[in-house]
Amino acid sequence: MLFRSVTVTATSVTDSTKSVSTSIVITPAAPTLANGTYVFQLSGPAGSTASFITGVFIADNGSITGGEQDVANFTTDSNDDLIPFNQFSKITGGDYATKPDGNLQISINVAQYGTETLNGVLASPAQGFVADLYGSVGNGTLAVQTATAAPSGGYAISLYGGDKYGQTARIGGVLNVDSPGGISGAGSILDVVDPEAYLGGTDSLVASTVSAPDAFGRVTVQLLSGGTSLFPSLYLAGYIVDFSHIELAETAGDNYLGVLGGMALGQGGSTGQFTASSVMGSSFVFGVPGVDTHGTLQVAGAFTFNTGGAVGGMLNWNDQSGKTAQSPIPF
Repeated sequence: MLFRSVTVTATSVTDSTKSVSTSIVITPAAPTLANGTYVFQLSGPAGSTASFITGVFIADNGSITGGEQDVANFTTDSNDDLIPFNQFSKITGGDYATKPDGNLQISINVAQYGTETLNGVLASPAQGFVADLYGSVGNGTLAVQTATAAPSGGYAISLYGGDKYGQTARIGGVLNVDSPGGISGAGSILDVVDPEAYLGGTDSLVASTVSAPDAFGRVTVQLLSGGTSLFPSLYLAGYIVDFSHIELAETAGDNYLGVLGGMALGQGGSTGQFTASSVMGSSFVFGVPGVDTHGTLQVAGAFTFNTGGAVGGMLNWNDQSGKTAQSPIPF
C-alpha cells in the first residue's frame, strides 16, 4: 500500500505573517472485493477433525445479496462415536470490508446458523484465500465465478478428509462426463488410500450422474462404485468456478460415512489421450498435507518429468520435529 505525506499550511487572513503547518499522511483506500459472484472453500485438517465449507455468494458494493453453501464435518453421538454432519444452506445476506490490517473480513448470514465470519487476504480484487472461519484456522480459496455451464468432458478430481473411523482418507481419479448429466464408466476411475477402512487401490466406476447446475452454479455428483471393490458410492456437492474448476464437498446420502472435500479440474479434450510424452519436460510446484509419526506433516517442492520415465526435483518438509532451518532436499 502506498502512503503519501503532504504538508498543510494555514495562514491568517488578517495577519499574513502568522501561519502554522502540519504534515498529514494520506492513506489510499484498502483494496476490497470487486462486485461479482464468488466461490469459496475452507478446508480443515485430515482425519477426525476434517471439515469443509464450500459455497458461493454475490458481492455488491460491500453487501452480500445471496448465495448458498454446503458444510461437511464430524460430530459425535451420545456414545462419542463419530458421525458425519452435512448441511446445505441458503445465504440470505451479509457484508464484507477490508480491515485496518489489510485483511478481508466477510460476514455471511446463513439461515440455519446465523452469521459466519470468514477472514482472508486478497491477491487481487477478484481472488484471494480464506484463512479462517470464526477464528478456526484452515486452508481456503476465494475466486470469482466466471461460468456456470453444466460440466462436460473429463475432470481430474482430488479429495481428502476422514473416513467413518476418523482416519485420514484420500481419493484421486478421473470422471468422464460424456453425456448431459451422465458420467460414463468409460475412462472414469478412482484411486483410494484409506488403510483404516481396508480400502485402497484402483476402483472403477459404473454409470453415474451429475445434476444440472442451479442458479448459483451448484451441482450434485453421484459416484457409483463398480467391479469387486468394497468402496461405497459417494455423493458430492460441486460449486462451479469456471469451465475447468469445480470446488467439491461430500454431502449426505452415501454409505462411506466420512467427511471429504477437494476439487475437480477440467482436462479439456485430453481425457483418455494422455501419454508419458504429454508431461515430459514439464515442471510443477506441489504441496502435500498429511501425517507421520510426529503428527501433522507438510511437504512442498517442485519436480520435473524427465526422459525415460524419471522424475527429479527438490522438496522441503515440516512436521514440527526439526530444530533448525531445513535446506531443500533433492530427490
